[in-house]
Amino acid sequence: MKLSFAERVYETMQGNLLPMDMIPGVEDAFAQGEKCAQLYAEVYAAERRLEDRLGMPSHDADVETLIRALLDIQEELCYRMYAYGAKYGMRE
Repeated sequence: MKLSFAERVYETMQGNLLPMDMIPGVEDAFAQGEKCAQLYAEVYAAERRLEDRLGMPSHDADVETLIRALLDIQEELCYRMYAYGAKYGMRE
């Protein structure tokens, strides 16, 4: 499946592409030391603490649903922001 340019930007930022498919100049926001990597580590640690505290199994379905839904919301907002930037960016 061929990705659109916006999808390639997003996937490059996520670190999900092979180096040859990444867009030069677009940084992997989840690379070691980057803010997104640190925040994701915090989410993962909080998930583990919650599961331990509540005696839940590892990777509880409801916790996973919450995280996945928030990531899906983020993805939708990123694509919209990209489209709005392309549409209105030159106006400022």
